[in-house]
Amino acid sequence: MKRRFSSLFCLLILGNCYSQEFKFQAKVDPVYETRYYKIALSPELLGQIQSDVSDLRLIDSVGKEIPYFVTEEKEGQISSSFNSYEILEKTMIPDSSSAVVFHNSGKKKMDNITFVVQNTDVRKRARLSGSNDRENWFIIKEDYLLHSMNNTTETSEFKLLNFPLSDYEFLKLEMNDKDQLPINILKIGYKDSQVNKGVVTSFQCPITSKNDTLGKTTFQVKFEQPMYIERLGFNIIEPEYFSRNAAVSVEKERATSKKKIEHYFENIGNDNLNSNGKNTIDVRPTKTESLRIEIQNGDDVALSIDGITASYLNKYIVAELVPSQVYYLKFGDETLSNPSYDIVKFKEKITLSEATVSHQTVEKLLSQEEEIKSDSLFDNPAIVWSVLGVVGIGLAFISFRMIKEM
Repeated sequence: MKRRFSSLFCLLILGNCYSQEFKFQAKVDPVYETRYYKIALSPELLGQIQSDVSDLRLIDSVGKEIPYFVTEEKEGQISSSFNSYEILEKTMIPDSSSAVVFHNSGKKKMDNITFVVQNTDVRKRARLSGSNDRENWFIIKEDYLLHSMNNTTETSEFKLLNFPLSDYEFLKLEMNDKDQLPINILKIGYKDSQVNKGVVTSFQCPITSKNDTLGKTTFQVKFEQPMYIERLGFNIIEPEYFSRNAAVSVEKERATSKKKIEHYFENIGNDNLNSNGKNTIDVRPTKTESLRIEIQNGDDVALSIDGITASYLNKYIVAELVPSQVYYLKFGDETLSNPSYDIVKFKEKITLSEATVSHQTVEKLLSQEEEIKSDSLFDNPAIVWSVLGVVGIGLAFISFRMIKEM
């Protein structure tokens, strides 16, 4: 019996040593169909987790760990899309020429086209003409040399043709096929490029103090908990024209040579606030509860600022969620390393739901010691006296038996 008890005790001790002890959790909002979703991470959550997200786990209602991968918004990323013109006519005259007529709906101004051609290893001469009635044609550019029309990874290739700015409603691309077969043009259109700004999360900075002295303005910002920040924006009311250098710093502490703790401010960003600019300061990605912002005024009056906004490019984890489950984001165990999930190798193949899922307020979890202390029976005086009474009766009974046996 003693041996069994000892084995059980050892297993409990080992279980406690190797169990994950998270400090925080946040409940994930419910979903209504089984899909892969992006779960947006709040500034409060990002302010608490490790910078490499190594301590973050997605756990379902039965304690199962759900695989995920991390992604984030990109600023200034260029994306392009191919837009096709309607092909109205294709003609081929053997051993002579071939032509493609296409429609520029709305007579948009253009100075280039892109055509998609089936892979071919040939060189051809071509010309481009335009018309507004498909009967009277006018030359736009003569003597193109078409070549290098093959792709090593796809069965077709994109080719760009530049020409003088035109707005003809109809255009015709003609190719010289003398002593050759025609090429197979699949589409004609144009590539439209867009710069994606990236989705951001913004929140207000609570200003706890403002001090105008010695030619500068100093703001102190204090959050209720650590927050994640990448950029600060300033809503400047007046004056109409201004140009001021500004610096942002966070308070840190370090041990001195005398083993004392001293506080100091570490710079995380500088920029110029200007009436011709956006009035933002990019800062080093930072988790902090407070900020100090210094604006150099020189001999000018202080800026009238009606609020400071913090923001960051959205961060997500991507995971498959099902409606029947409740999910929690758990984090704060500094002993954990980055998880290794198979899903990371296939993220390019995953189709995401258009909806982004949020999570609820970050909650602090009790440690095992705190749970034991909070659940202790001996915190209740009535229970303590009851236990003492039972122990007393037991001792009296044992004593009586011992005396009787004597």
